[in-house]
Parts: sequence; C-alpha cells; structure tokens
Amino acid sequence: MRPALYVGLYLLFVLSFKSEGASIISLTLNKQPTNLTVNEGVNVTLRCEVDGYPLPGIKLLTNSKVLNEEKYSTVAEYTLTAAGCLDTGQYTCNANNSISSCDKTVVLDVICSPRLDGRVQFIKTYSAAVNSTVTMEMSVIANPKVRSFKWYKLTDGKHKIFQARSSVHAASDVSYEGKLTLIGIQKEDFGIYQVVVSNSVTRDLVENITLTQERGGITQDTPTDKNQETETEDSHVTTIVAVVIGVVILLSLFIGGAIVYYKKKREKNEALITLDERHPGKQTQTHHCSVFDDETVLNGVYKQ
Repeated sequence: MRPALYVGLYLLFVLSFKSEGASIISLTLNKQPTNLTVNEGVNVTLRCEVDGYPLPGIKLLTNSKVLNEEKYSTVAEYTLTAAGCLDTGQYTCNANNSISSCDKTVVLDVICSPRLDGRVQFIKTYSAAVNSTVTMEMSVIANPKVRSFKWYKLTDGKHKIFQARSSVHAASDVSYEGKLTLIGIQKEDFGIYQVVVSNSVTRDLVENITLTQERGGITQDTPTDKNQETETEDSHVTTIVAVVIGVVILLSLFIGGAIVYYKKKREKNEALITLDERHPGKQTQTHHCSVFDDETVLNGVYKQ
C-alpha cells in the first residue's frame, strides 16, 4: 500500500502546480513603474519582476543589447552607474518559458548639456584655397534636443554671424551635427570661427575652429584662375611648337635648294673642264658660263 500512497501524493503534488505562461508583474526604473527623467550622474536601477510556470527566463535589454539575463527566475535587475546622456533610450524586459513570451518597455531620459560627441572625431583646423568651397562640421550630444548651432567669425574682437549658411542635423535621439559651408572663399574668410551650441535648458557649448589658407592646392570641382592660367600656358606652348616646326621646314627647304644649286654648278664646271681637255687650242671664256645654260655654252662658245 505504501507505494500506491507515494504515487498518489506525487500526482497530487504535480497537479497542484498548473502550467502557466510567462508574464511581467512589474518593470520599474528606480522603483517607478513609468518613464523616468533624471539629471546626468544619477544611478538608475532597472528591475523586472515576472511570473510563470515553468519559471521563465528573463532578459533586460536596450537597443537590442542584452544588459542582464536570468534563467528560471522571477526577478532581474540592472544598475546604470552615473547615468549619462547616451544612456537615454528605451529599456525592455523580456520574459519567456515553454508556454509563452512577453515584453514590456519603459523610457529613460537623462538631461545633459551639449558636449562633443566622443564617438566622432572633432576637427579643429580646416584648410582651403582661395575661390574653393569648404564645409566645417561638429558633432555633439545633448538632451533635450539642440535648438541651434551658431557660427561666428572672430574679427578684431567682434563677432560676425553666419547663421544663413549653417545647418543642424539630428543623427539620433541625443546626437546632432552642425555644419557651416563657405563657397568661393576669399582671403578675409580665413581665421577663427566660434561655434555656440544651445539646447535652451543647460549651459551652452562653445568651441573654436580655425580655417587656414591652403598652399598650392585647390578643390577639384571648383573653377579658378589657376585653371585659366594653365589653359593660357598650354596655348602658348602650342604656338611655340608651331613656330619651331615652321622654322625647321623653311631651313630644310633652304638647305635642300642650296645643295641642289651647288650640285648643278659643280656638274657644269666639270663639263667645261672636260671640253677644255678635248680642245686645248681654243680659248674659252669660262667666267661667263654662269649666265648661260648648257646648250648656249656648247653651241655659242665651243661650236666649230
């Protein structure tokens, strides 16, 4: 009888625990069950309590990144130490067992003043050539959102604003990019520019950027006087080459004509010498041969 008693007690024990899908009892930020806004530097604890049978697995996540994971448990926690601006975002608790899965999300807002975004390189010095185009950039993080990037040109202690040429782009919930584009740069554009970033709640961010003149270089897509000078130089080179070729051709013709002339003259002189040898008694007048052709000389001077 005892084995049967044991089996009965076991069945009674099993049946008393009914399978149940996973569920989230609560998800809190610093014990508050709603979205939370804090100043930067405050510790924030994310806590999720769940229920279910079999006991669920629990994951705490932000932007698909797992912060903490517990298996076969009813609670999971994660603490942000000295929460910063980049900790702003959604935080999710996921609970699941063999029966079901569920999620719950809360939002954390961390208030912070504008500051340089350390994930993006900050270029403090730009260089450009006269008549070229340059875009100066600065990436910051801030919460609430940045209201403006104000660009100033520092000249003799005075500020010259360039708001009309600047732009603001939101890269994410707390990341922003400010740009200032200068087109057709002139010498007076070189110098120090001051950028003031404000989100109207906390202190402003002020940074200086220097624009220097580029030596011996220009942007590829910007037409300049240098290009025109190059075209003029090419034209001059073409003209000089044409003149040299013309001179060479004239010299060739002159030299060729002279060679032909002296060759014919030598042949005439050789013909006269041959005739003198054949008629030694005859007096010839060779000093007049240059003005007659061969037929005149032979028929007039040597004809018997």
